[in-house]
Amino acid sequence: QQRIQYPKYIQHKELHDQFIEKVTQMKEELLKNGATLPMVIQINHTISSWLINHIMRVDADLKNYIK
Repeated sequence: QQRIQYPKYIQHKELHDQFIEKVTQMKEELLKNGATLPMVIQINHTISSWLINHIMRVDADLKNYIK
């Protein structure tokens, strides 16, 4: 993204950094408390939301820029 001078690079990277932070927090909680039903639901929701929303919106915007 930097090489192609994508104007939303910083925002895009920030979203990835936030996602990594969230996953790291969930992993720590999972290791500390074990796999509780609420935790499994939270992990499922977080990952599926990321995949759907990020790819469909943010990555689609990047794709359109590249075209």
